[in-house]
Amino acid sequence: MTASDTEGVVETAVEQYAAEALDHVSIGLCALSAGLTVIMFNAEFRALMRASGALRIEDNRLYATEESDHASLQQAVLVANNASLLSTTSFVPLIVGRRSGKPGLQCLVRPLDLARQDGGRVLLFATDPARPIKPHPALVQQLLGFTRIEAIVATGLISGARLAEIAAQIGEPVAVVRNAMRGACRKLEAATARELAAKVLALIGKLRMPDYERAEGSGRSATRTRVAGA
Repeated sequence: MTASDTEGVVETAVEQYAAEALDHVSIGLCALSAGLTVIMFNAEFRALMRASGALRIEDNRLYATEESDHASLQQAVLVANNASLLSTTSFVPLIVGRRSGKPGLQCLVRPLDLARQDGGRVLLFATDPARPIKPHPALVQQLLGFTRIEAIVATGLISGARLAEIAAQIGEPVAVVRNAMRGACRKLEAATARELAAKVLALIGKLRMPDYERAEGSGRSATRTRVAGA
């Protein structure tokens, strides 16, 4: 695949994951090719690198500051691009520590193309957990591979709603909502509704729903940075 083909694949994936909105909800997005070579990243990813010191880019490659975390990052990329190593989910969770001792960055690594191995190219999502979390269903659905109803149920549980209340809100039978919850639990290997909510929060990190809703309809172009030579 040529460099221009690679760029096209990445652009499509970035649009799929609403990079325009990710900056507004403090989700860093970085597209990586084989060997952790950086193809592009959004403004929030740059901000996270600067603020946390947990990640850095040198010579167009992404590095975790701590050696053990860098090894974990390399392993996550390897697993994300090997369908036989992925479990029931289509992402690999990862925590990248900081030397300051503050909570590490919470990351998800996903292959660019879930249907096939794509030459080592992945999307790395990163968030800072040290802020309040209020996930939006659309991003939960995209990042965790949930169905629309599974994402609504998961975010409803996070807000403290009961299954019957969620069912009433979306106009679906309680049985449909309960099945969606079970489906989400299977994907995250959660045994209870409480554990499901906790795992979603841990994986997604900081999300500000009002900002996401404004960004979703803003029509502005995403702030993205290409790395020279990628």
